[in-house]
Amino acid sequence: TNRLWQACYQAVIDLSRFGDCVFRLWYDEKKGTRIEAVSPQKWFPITDPFSDDPLAHVIAYTVDVWDDHIKTTYLKAEIHTPGKIENRIYVLKDSKLMLEVDPEEFGIEATIDTGVDEMLIIPISNDNTTTDGTGNDDYKPLDSIIESLEMRYTRLARIFDYHSEPDKGVPETAFELDNVGQTRYDPNRKIWPMYPETPLPQYITWAEGGVMSAAFTQIDKLMEVLYMVSETCKAAFAIDQTGGALSGTALRLLMTIPLKKAQRIGSLIYPIVPKLVRLGTSLEVERKFPKAVLIDDFQFTPQDGLPNDKTETINNMATLKNAGLVTRRRALQEVFDLDDHDLEEEVKQLEKEIEDSKPPMLLQQKGAADREAADNNAKLAKRGNNDGGNTAEA
Repeated sequence: TNRLWQACYQAVIDLSRFGDCVFRLWYDEKKGTRIEAVSPQKWFPITDPFSDDPLAHVIAYTVDVWDDHIKTTYLKAEIHTPGKIENRIYVLKDSKLMLEVDPEEFGIEATIDTGVDEMLIIPISNDNTTTDGTGNDDYKPLDSIIESLEMRYTRLARIFDYHSEPDKGVPETAFELDNVGQTRYDPNRKIWPMYPETPLPQYITWAEGGVMSAAFTQIDKLMEVLYMVSETCKAAFAIDQTGGALSGTALRLLMTIPLKKAQRIGSLIYPIVPKLVRLGTSLEVERKFPKAVLIDDFQFTPQDGLPNDKTETINNMATLKNAGLVTRRRALQEVFDLDDHDLEEEVKQLEKEIEDSKPPMLLQQKGAADREAADNNAKLAKRGNNDGGNTAEA
């Protein structure tokens, strides 16, 4: 109900464009705990001046309220400390705090005891160093590169626009004298007289030269630098231009740099997801939400997002299975990505089909030599019985 993965997706975008992202948890009487991504522009951390440890997190933003065509601007501030949220509302005038208003007038509790020992604001910073108070965004290092690209494309566009309507070169015979003796040219003229040694009409265009090719060469170089600085690659934007169909391994090799960046961002986000679930369910338990259950062992397996190459996976698993390096169970799990129950059912069904496909056992037919040996054994056995009977009579 919280659309947790959508909130994580929004947080990752904020992490890239602002350098920070902020998760906010709050309690709703009807829906329970709500988890959302808040704009870092509304987040103001309060840290210890000596250790930079967070003492509180403030979420502050303005709201315009209209009453009988009169607009009043309010500043709403949420001060988050461990186990407590304090709400404050101020009237703003000319960007200054003029009057503090009781939050109860807007149906908001002034002080909320969360019952959770941690703050319900979870910020994440991207690529910050020991001297950075906040994270670094991914776009600032690219500004100069993008500006140069825009300049090249803009000037090329001007050249193309100017020379899209070429000038016309005509011989002197194209000009005639009008009634007042002035030389005139008729642009609508379609028929030209052909005189010996007279140049033909022609279009004068801007010839393709070194300037244009140099501009495109610079664009290519700028794109290479853009990929390098942004930790991306051409394959991430134009896989069809890499040439031919790519296997899963080949695609991952081309995407090595973006995958490394994704793993680095994932190392920031992935540990937070179980924490969000734990804090959210703890808040519901403390606030006596119906059927609330504490979930403190939440786990998930993130993927890299690249398409899976089924053919390559099947070939690899078949090779390993034939070499005796993996079991049939592991091969099925890798190929079909089944959970434990479905995997067990698939293994049982596969073993049953293999057993049913075996031919029935046939009794081996005896040859002439076997029949002759059996007859001789029968005669010896009969003779022995007769000998035993005569001895008994004697």
